[in-house]
Amino acid sequence: MAQKEILVVNSSDGELDRFLERLCAVGEIIVVHRGEQFVVELRRDQITQSAREFLSKGGPAIE
Repeated sequence: MAQKEILVVNSSDGELDRFLERLCAVGEIIVVHRGEQFVVELRRDQITQSAREFLSKGGPAIE
């Protein structure tokens, strides 16, 4: 399985924010871009208990 890329969305990006709100409302959207169709589906990511514990401690230290 390919590694997931995490994209942090800034709420000041209004167009993307509206797209994500719509996606949350309907669960799945077909996007047409440059003549190709893409299905964008909302799925909550699963996190392991060990990862949850790591993050609850503040995550990695920044040096």
